[in-house]
Amino acid sequence: GDYTGKVVLLTDAPVLRYEGVFDENVIVVTNKAEDMMNGYFSAGAMKYKRFKTTILDYIAQEKSLDNVNWIFYMDIDILMGAPFSDLLKGINQKYILPSARGVERSNNDEEVSKLYVFKDQSDQSTFIGSSGFIIMNRHTSEDCLDLWQEEIDSHPESRFDSAALATIVERENSNDDRRCKVIAMEMENYISYPTNVLTLEEMMNGSTYTSLIHIMNSFKASTINADVTKNFVGDVLRLTPEEKEYTKFGKSIVHPSWNDWRNKNTVNSLTS
Repeated sequence: GDYTGKVVLLTDAPVLRYEGVFDENVIVVTNKAEDMMNGYFSAGAMKYKRFKTTILDYIAQEKSLDNVNWIFYMDIDILMGAPFSDLLKGINQKYILPSARGVERSNNDEEVSKLYVFKDQSDQSTFIGSSGFIIMNRHTSEDCLDLWQEEIDSHPESRFDSAALATIVERENSNDDRRCKVIAMEMENYISYPTNVLTLEEMMNGSTYTSLIHIMNSFKASTINADVTKNFVGDVLRLTPEEKEYTKFGKSIVHPSWNDWRNKNTVNSLTS
């Protein structure tokens, strides 16, 4: 997305895995062992999804980010299809600035905590937002994240962090003295969720891509042909033929072949 600012990669992988891969703008942060909660959740992936609720804690540990107030969280299976500056300008004008002008306060006069997410195209979800992309403020989003984490931790049998967030939205919207407000932004040309309905071929035949392309590591992406995914990702990331040759693409998630990458030193911009 032609973004040149700071990027934080939160991972449970050894730091050595990313040695020599990124420039100084990318900060690799490894998780705390106590945050993993190994064996607590029925679905193993939930221990990773729970990390979304701890983002502000990890940001606070990085002194180089002390002047950063807004954090844009993205799942690892999101691609940038257009300049990130277009996305920033659009959502700032339409959502963040208007929200800041009309500050909502609780009964004790504290500013109501906020998170910003994009709407999901699913017609069957009771919650109108997706948790794959989240905008949070380091000073005002903590209550929302705390409530979300509490809800996740209280249901170790659940498989979806979005279900916990939906519960928070429903409960807080009916609370006269709510602590948290989740703002669901319209998809517009900002984000797309490729599925068997909105195929990658159709997107490639279009004139432009959306700013964010969420190839979800779940049932939505599992129906997409692996070869089609490979061609699509290569087109979006503008990979050279050599980079494509030494990069592996799964059916539902994109990841490089690390041994080939380290040996050939040809791919410079992908992470798993």
